[in-house]
Amino acid sequence: MSRRTILFLFLSVYFIQLKGQGAFEFENLELHYLLDSLPRQDTGSLSFTSITKEEFYATRNHPVAFDRQKERAIEILPSGFTLKIAGSSFEFKNDTNNTYSSFYQYIGFVPLVSCHFINHCGEGSCTDYLLENLSQKKYILPCSYDAGIQSFSFSQSGRLLLISTSYDGPDYDAYYEYRSEIYIFRVEENQRLDQIQLVDFSLPTQWSIESIHWLDEGVLGLKVYLNQRPSDLVPTKNTFTYLKAYTSN
Repeated sequence: MSRRTILFLFLSVYFIQLKGQGAFEFENLELHYLLDSLPRQDTGSLSFTSITKEEFYATRNHPVAFDRQKERAIEILPSGFTLKIAGSSFEFKNDTNNTYSSFYQYIGFVPLVSCHFINHCGEGSCTDYLLENLSQKKYILPCSYDAGIQSFSFSQSGRLLLISTSYDGPDYDAYYEYRSEIYIFRVEENQRLDQIQLVDFSLPTQWSIESIHWLDEGVLGLKVYLNQRPSDLVPTKNTFTYLKAYTSN
């Protein structure tokens, strides 16, 4: 047998073995935390003042969080999808055949932190993750609520990241310690997730968040409500309130 034949056989076996390794299962990746632990009481420095509805809805330009072009790295399978990044493949397996279904959704690529945003819902709750493109580490986003996070956005400079969510009723204390969560992180250019810093947070107990966004660099606008969520279908005296807060940037 010639050396060329031996080399050909060796390479063939090698690539067959690589192919046989398949993709990594996302759910089996080691879990990292964007926050080591969630705050247990509101000691954050955010304070809120009233603004008008018109000020809250004023048009502003902000960075788009998600780059949909990265969806070309997605391969849709009958049971879920495969995400191919940095020479590796990750499998996201869906199971909708039982009471506690498990469903993954690819939201998009986040260029300002070089991560893929993944949502997962199963067993009655939802969780949101970031998968770093280069390190391929899986991070869970801070959230106490079964519904997962509500807002994920960057300030005008792209250097402040807002993550927020809330519970939708005044009976929050039957299940949680607070009614809303707001986290502000400082993000430097080309920074890894294990290096970003929490610069502000607030854990309000008096109201739920209907909507939240950046009014300006370092300034948040909030649309909130007390008691039950106002509805056009159910007559109620409860209305939305509009607030703003300055962050430590």
